[in-house]
Amino acid sequence: MVLKLQPPIDTSATSSLRGSRINFIRKGYAQLPQNVLIQIFRHFNEEELRKTIIPVCQQWRAAAENPVLWKTLKFSGLKINTSVINNKIWQFSSAERITMNNIKEVMPVLRQICRCCKNLVHITIRHCHEISEDSLRYLLVSCRNLKILDMKGTPFQSLIFCEELAYSKSLCSVNFSDNKYITLKHISSIVVNCHNLNGFHMSIFQPINKIYLTDPEINCLFSQTNYRLQSLTLDCSSLGSATFSAILRCKDLEYLCLNFAYNLEGNIFQMLGKSLEKLKVLKVRFGHQIKDNQFMNFFDDSSKLEVIDFTGCNKLSTFGMKSLAQYCSNLKTLIIRNCKNVFTLESVFSRCSNLEILNIAFCNKLHFKEKCKMPNLKELFISDDKRLKMLADKLKATNRDLLLKMCESEFNKKSKSAFAPNGTCYFFRKRHPDYRTN
Repeated sequence: MVLKLQPPIDTSATSSLRGSRINFIRKGYAQLPQNVLIQIFRHFNEEELRKTIIPVCQQWRAAAENPVLWKTLKFSGLKINTSVINNKIWQFSSAERITMNNIKEVMPVLRQICRCCKNLVHITIRHCHEISEDSLRYLLVSCRNLKILDMKGTPFQSLIFCEELAYSKSLCSVNFSDNKYITLKHISSIVVNCHNLNGFHMSIFQPINKIYLTDPEINCLFSQTNYRLQSLTLDCSSLGSATFSAILRCKDLEYLCLNFAYNLEGNIFQMLGKSLEKLKVLKVRFGHQIKDNQFMNFFDDSSKLEVIDFTGCNKLSTFGMKSLAQYCSNLKTLIIRNCKNVFTLESVFSRCSNLEILNIAFCNKLHFKEKCKMPNLKELFISDDKRLKMLADKLKATNRDLLLKMCESEFNKKSKSAFAPNGTCYFFRKRHPDYRTN
């Protein structure tokens, strides 16, 4: 018997001899055709493409930079060159969502968007220099599919722009917060004339003519829109019980933000859960009149909530937090910034396992056990406090992907990276952009 030995097989590539040419059949992810890589990369978002996929190799970079994969573009910071932004907008002209936060020259960028991005659905221009009315009118004409216009903190003067919003058939949500040129007349025109509007956001309203929101005007506006409003943000500093009672009639609300809710009474607050059954996001800031037992009554009917923001609600205590953890186990974001009477979060840590964002800045009376685990937590906001820094170190020990942010002040939302390579807290000069607020 003769034993014939076969030559070793090359596992990296096999070859076939045809005439004088050798054809290699490539194997492995690095050698996949570009169209196949593009189909795989569709499962990643833009941030993952930029940080994880593009640095791998030139072939992956070429596939990952295909315009069909980039539906969202974000630009932030005064140091970004305007030409770089314009080039990216030209390169990824199929983008549907563009965010610009505190960039240096917004007007040239806006013109580039009007030229290139005909499929634009959502544009955010926050905390930028003043924009001309003609540029905004041109945006409406050029991007006819625009649904969401967010211009918080970016001033513009309106002579006819707010009236022309009614002719935009696709527009369904606007945010003109913190614009001194927006008056009560403009708000009335937008809400009454834009028949497709289901989202209105005005978290800061300080008009140049000093005519503020009042209960009669808001009630009149709600009579026009309460059957279609799905998201609402209001500066409640000049509003009273009549407005808060009217909000209870907006049965389709999924997102509600009541900023500066000094006059919100607890008996109305605790009815929000029963009246607004579709509510998923609730932000009540500086609700000084809401007592702890009223928080507990509210949580009994609020099991669908995914985001809660009770910034500055000083009467919320540990008992309220226990009720929150019991009934809101699906919570993904919890903000209790500047809630001075919360002493422990043990119930939240044990029951809210899906929590991804936690803000406990300036909660200086918090105490923690030796072992704290939040495996799904992605972002933690704290202040310059010894106890909170110790908590951050404990959470970081069990979750190395945790992103830590240090809040600078009790009175604004500025924050910055506070995270050393070895897991120890300290301050950077880098500022973190405004996070998911209206």
